[in-house]
Amino acid sequence: MTNQNLIQRVVGETLIAAKFRRVKNMYYKSGTLAVVAVHLLRSRFGPLYHLDLYANFLAIDSNPYPGQAAHLQLRADRLLELYGCSRGELSGVFSLGDPMSDSQREADIRRVMGNLVVAIDDFLSVTDLRDPISRRFVDLALARGSAQDYLASNHVPWRESTLHNNVE
Repeated sequence: MTNQNLIQRVVGETLIAAKFRRVKNMYYKSGTLAVVAVHLLRSRFGPLYHLDLYANFLAIDSNPYPGQAAHLQLRADRLLELYGCSRGELSGVFSLGDPMSDSQREADIRRVMGNLVVAIDDFLSVTDLRDPISRRFVDLALARGSAQDYLASNHVPWRESTLHNNVE
């Protein structure tokens, strides 16, 4: 089995086991206030995979399939740092150029993905956006205009966004 197939398989198995549903190349899970999508992408700049997270607030948009036009966007490695995973560790696990045995890579991916599932489940379990768990997720994400308005109306500060979507 190639490392590429191993990475895709283990990421998919972990998310499906955590009750995410797969639609095309993304995995989705809904919570009280939001729906989160996980997207495994291969880098254009080298033999490396990374995970993007997208979230839609259900009060703004009930679309169960947020994608790149989602209200919040962030790279999973930023969130995983709060759950004990270093960026160096993540790049090694998801790098096709890192020489490691299949069994070690699989074990490491399962551990990292377990942490990611906990982080996402924590965010999806909150019922108040001012909750510290929700704030961690929002603080790391880039927020679109409609999400910025929604967060402001709920008295939740957000990081300045570089996301532009004037047609909301």
